[in-house]
Order: sequence, then C-alpha cells, then structure tokens
Amino acid sequence: MLTERAKKLEPYIYDLDIGESCYLLSLVSAIELYRTKCIDSAELLNKQKDLESMLLRYYQHREIDDIHIRIANRYSPVMTDAEKTGCPICQKLVRIFDGREK
Repeated sequence: MLTERAKKLEPYIYDLDIGESCYLLSLVSAIELYRTKCIDSAELLNKQKDLESMLLRYYQHREIDDIHIRIANRYSPVMTDAEKTGCPICQKLVRIFDGREK
C-alpha cells in the first residue's frame, strides 16, 4: 500500500505513524530522482529494498516495544504493592528494578 502511494507520488502522511511516514517520503524522493533521471532503475530498486528493510526493522522494534509496555502494565500494580507493603528487601528490589537505586 505504501509503495503504491509512493509510485503515485502521494506523500500524504497524516494517517501514518512515524516509521511509515519516513518510508513513504523517502521512497517518493527516490522515485522523483528516478523520474528526473538522477538515478537509474537499479539504484531505485536498491533504495527501495533498503527502505523496505528499514521499515521491517521499525515494525519489529515497534512490536517489541508493545510487548514491553504490556508486560510493564501487568507487573506495575505488583511492584507498587511490593514497594508499599513489602519487606525492606522487596522494597529495595523494586527501587533497583526501577533504576532508583544501585
């Protein structure tokens, strides 16, 4: 979908997130360079492959971040409870885990 939008030189990005926006705008720029004969078709294909690879890595990082957020949301109430009502060792572990203590 993003590649088709780029081919039509439709750089409308307001419905995209930052990674997809960067991919689309970069590919539009590469296509414009190709159409003005600043780069050849092989260079365009290489740029497109590189951009697709970067977009895939972005999606993977975004998925990892989402997993970390879900995990943090699950353990947050337990950590809060451990800090408020736990033993001194539990309280210290919570502060170390949060990065507030070494």
